[in-house]
Amino acid sequence: MQAEISKSKFVVLKAPRLVRTESKFELKSEPEAKLDAPSVRMKKMGLGDGGVGASLPPSIQITPKLRHTFRFYQTVGGHTAVTSNSVLAALGGVCYVANSLVKPMASSFKINKVTIYPAPNLSGTSACNIAWALATGTQIRDEEKDRTLPDGLTVSAPVSSKPPRGSLAAMWQAGSTNSLFFTDALIGSVLDLDISFTLSNQFLTAGQSVVTGTLGVIYYLYLDGSTSHNWIPVGVPSTL
Repeated sequence: MQAEISKSKFVVLKAPRLVRTESKFELKSEPEAKLDAPSVRMKKMGLGDGGVGASLPPSIQITPKLRHTFRFYQTVGGHTAVTSNSVLAALGGVCYVANSLVKPMASSFKINKVTIYPAPNLSGTSACNIAWALATGTQIRDEEKDRTLPDGLTVSAPVSSKPPRGSLAAMWQAGSTNSLFFTDALIGSVLDLDISFTLSNQFLTAGQSVVTGTLGVIYYLYLDGSTSHNWIPVGVPSTL
């Protein structure tokens, strides 16, 4: 505590005296005498003048949240299932057991949109499609996005799809073996995954198996997991 000296006034009243007027005597008080005297005001250290109280820090979201678009390249072609575990591993992880396991850095995610840019294909055949997995116990319209070319065309526009309401991918996901969506695409197709995700905090993520990996190195694994190896990440370090 710090003392601050300021001045205030002490008021002293004098006794009244008798004053004569034209017809009578009246009592008249003397003017007040004011004396300066010191007073002490206490000020809290570090809280500003006059002891102003401190404000409390606001509530904030501790878990970091990011949004990014990851790109993948189709190396095999055909039908591919994408699970929650494989998505977490595709967002990046650290090798913590050499040539064995990679630990995902993300703990939960929500898919915003999937876009496939199909490779040139024969006319009359499906260039690519995206199908979403149904959440257990919900009702949803049967839905699948497809691109099929008419005769004489070999270049196709992309297919883009957002998780429909009632699908698993429409909700935030943590690690699990549940399939979220399925793709069909030819070799050479490109997939963009627009996704929001959180970095690990409260949730524990399972390690993903790899064949080769250097201890402490960050790897972005295949979108469809470590068994099928269809969708390989583009432009980032990966391993089988």
